[in-house]
Amino acid sequence: YGRALILAGRPTDARQVFDTILKGDPDQRAQGERSIALLKMYQGTYGEAIERFRKATLLSQAPRRELTEARNRMFLASAQQEKGWRDSAAAELRAAHALFRKAYFEPQFLLYLGKALVLGQQLPLAVEVRDTLAKRVQPNNVKDRAFLMVLSGELALARGRADSAVGLLRAAYAHEETPYVAESLARALVAVGDFAGATRLYEAFGANAELWYGMRWQEFGTRAFYAAARVYERLS
Repeated sequence: YGRALILAGRPTDARQVFDTILKGDPDQRAQGERSIALLKMYQGTYGEAIERFRKATLLSQAPRRELTEARNRMFLASAQQEKGWRDSAAAELRAAHALFRKAYFEPQFLLYLGKALVLGQQLPLAVEVRDTLAKRVQPNNVKDRAFLMVLSGELALARGRADSAVGLLRAAYAHEETPYVAESLARALVAVGDFAGATRLYEAFGANAELWYGMRWQEFGTRAFYAAARVYERLS
């Protein structure tokens, strides 16, 4: 409901909804803190978002809550990266990786973790996650195969193999047409010089907050137009 209010242009009402969740049990309070943090990221107030994500992380530190804690740590890392706090962000990603070693994470979340590690320049950890993802892919599951292609494409791009990355990411995008995959493909297209193709992707998903607000890839949606503008600079 809060998300719907935000997309309707009513963030104040959404915040009131989120505040009601803070009166529940620890799981509910963690969800409330994370919801407020995502709203603050959307509004560009990253300092408060970081504090809220920290509270959500503390509240989710409980037995059998490894996935929730890892998710909160990754959101926290993304906010810290936007503030330029790379060391703090790297520490949160390592903590999320440590949780991956303790608990079972499904293929989609392994993609999220692996891509975050690649973007955080922690390639050995990302490779470990990719190898685990490869073992958990169900042969007949198209989405699982797409997740593996995305993470493999991210690793190829990080290693300077842009052409290979584009091939993998185009194939993945054909099956998983989300802003999360589009963002990876856009960066790969920039690397091979297809600036027009990259800007089309950035503008397409940046213009539709419904596709990314409140999702794991919200950070990419909020700066999609900025990314497109940087590409346009290279075209001028």
